[in-house]
Amino acid sequence: MFTRNILLLLFMIKTFCLTETSSQPLPGCQERCGTVTIPYPFGITSNCSAHQTYSITCNTSFNPPRPFITNNNLEVLEISLEGTARVNNPLLTYNCSGRTDHLDVNFTDTPFTYSSTSTRFTAIGCNNLALISRLTTVIGGCISLCNITVPDNTCYGILCCQTNIPPSLK
Repeated sequence: MFTRNILLLLFMIKTFCLTETSSQPLPGCQERCGTVTIPYPFGITSNCSAHQTYSITCNTSFNPPRPFITNNNLEVLEISLEGTARVNNPLLTYNCSGRTDHLDVNFTDTPFTYSSTSTRFTAIGCNNLALISRLTTVIGGCISLCNITVPDNTCYGILCCQTNIPPSLK
């Protein structure tokens, strides 16, 4: 019988903090992409944003169109006037065949950081050690086990584990 462990790390919806306050879009600039309002300092195209870091690409191949942060290709779900943005992040998966599918999201040299209060690092699967690293240094992680009965709707180390995102993670 072939047994395989699957590790699924979820950052599906993560919040990151912005260092500049938001306001109305620049005159002549598109205000929305699909259902998402794009306030300044963000802008659809670099001419409408405060800096290329805040440039949004409006992908019209979706119905409705979806906004993406141009430099990181992260789908923007919401930008709040309180200085946070929610994005849909790719998943990282690993199994014992050695195949890994992931997309590194690196906010180095940007004003963005992961929110340590609104984002959870989650691993789903059996007997997993899931780690958060900054370059080659491990800065967080969790372990999930599967030899115990699973409580309903919980994630306390049985079939899944969660941990906080370290402050100022980029």
